[in-house]
Amino acid sequence: MNRKTDKKKVPVSPGIYSAGKATKKSLLEATLRIIARKGFAAVTHRAVAAEAEAALRTTTYYFHTKQDLIREAFQYFNEQELQRLDEVDSHHSDNAIHSIEESVDAAVEVVEMELKDANLIIAAEFELVLAIAREPSYAPEYDQIQQILHKRSTARMKALGAKNPEQLARMSLAMIRGYQFLYLAQSDKPADLNTFRADLLALVKNQLD
Repeated sequence: MNRKTDKKKVPVSPGIYSAGKATKKSLLEATLRIIARKGFAAVTHRAVAAEAEAALRTTTYYFHTKQDLIREAFQYFNEQELQRLDEVDSHHSDNAIHSIEESVDAAVEVVEMELKDANLIIAAEFELVLAIAREPSYAPEYDQIQQILHKRSTARMKALGAKNPEQLARMSLAMIRGYQFLYLAQSDKPADLNTFRADLLALVKNQLD
């Protein structure tokens, strides 16, 4: 069966790291690993250089300040997050949004993908949220991807016939974030995606009745 893909993509500012510079990409990924493991305070040019196994002058060449390094690391993170979402959408037809089960399955697929590297992807994201509370200038990089998530989720809920699709989208995304947070805090336990799917499905169905 042929599946259609959503050709209407919301543009995301690519940032200069999209130029294909492998060295810069390595430094940004090293920065995210440090943030996920130790938090923002641990990010320094020297620490990132050591994590990436690069010369210190390489880090300072690409990023003049620590703030530049962190800001671009999260621009890179957001671009990767959007790519993950696009990969999931490409496996679901346009008609999937007319099925509650398939719509929930798409959300579960994204969560499952992120949980495979939870100590990096999810931990880094929550560190970003904490950082925004201390440094509001980081907010635009995070707000951009959240707006895309909310817009896509709202479109799905609207297609399903929700009376208040924006509210249901917010509730669904909040449940997903809560599940991810709990998993991160209990990473010694296997992810119970079946329970998560059942809970999310119940939430959506209850709001559609």
